[in-house]
Amino acid sequence: PDGGYRLTSRVRGLSGGFSEDSWITEIARPRLAALGRKLLWPAAIVTLDGGAVLVRETTDHDSPLVFHRASPGFRVPILASAAGRILLAYADEPRRDALLPVAIADIASPHGEGYWRRLLEDVRRAGFAVISRTDAREGSLAVGVAGASGELRAAISVRWFESALPRAAAIEKLLPEMRIA
Repeated sequence: PDGGYRLTSRVRGLSGGFSEDSWITEIARPRLAALGRKLLWPAAIVTLDGGAVLVRETTDHDSPLVFHRASPGFRVPILASAAGRILLAYADEPRRDALLPVAIADIASPHGEGYWRRLLEDVRRAGFAVISRTDAREGSLAVGVAGASGELRAAISVRWFESALPRAAAIEKLLPEMRIA
């Protein structure tokens, strides 16, 4: 009525997936593509984005070994993904303390905060995270990608069919290549 324009909360949708970490995609893309060609299993580079994990880049569309293809911009609850677990395990204490209750609520976990803190400590000790998704019949393995300061800025995640590759064999085969990437 006054001839002016005002932005509504829906304008945030226009910036979905953008953050100061967008440069990570450009750096990671060639290494991720090489990793995907070498392993054949789909690989992704992800970052924390608010209370979720954001897929920045993926080789899903290049891999012949995919049930459900994800695309950049796809969001996953933090604790529902191996990548989210590694990123949360290595987050500084204030950030982890702020995100953990929200992450637990997002997946409606029957486990309390103590359980998740112990699990994240185990992930940190191991240096990788691994989960099974029985609904998708796949496993997921993730390692962190550190910035120059040593802080984790992203994670590389690889998914595989658990019927084709048991968890222990997946860790043995995939983890060394993921760490190199």
